[in-house]
Amino acid sequence: LPLAIIPLLLFCFFWSISIAFAAPYVRDISHLINILFRVLFWLTPIIYPIQSILNVGGSKLIQWPILMNPFRFLILPVQIVVYGVDYPLTKALAIGISIALLSGVISFLIYKKLARRVIFFL
Repeated sequence: LPLAIIPLLLFCFFWSISIAFAAPYVRDISHLINILFRVLFWLTPIIYPIQSILNVGGSKLIQWPILMNPFRFLILPVQIVVYGVDYPLTKALAIGISIALLSGVISFLIYKKLARRVIFFL
């Protein structure tokens, strides 16, 4: 289980750095993050299995945001370990770590762009 949580922790760490450096420039970012996380909570298959969406045969308009949600790939390794979801763990970990490292690159770019002038906006 600790290995499955690593992509999620890395992703959260990198995005918290990004948000911390963006907050002095965009004062309402805490309100936007609050709304975004509420939407992403229901779009991420945490409290319901992903098969319930895929097997229903609903429209692609409903399935698309759920399937393209990056949090889905970060939660998937934990679901495999805890619930025994039928999906290869190594593939899920590779996708999750890739998303986490991509968020690390984005976080580093935000840091490099905003770090010099952030003191003037505090």
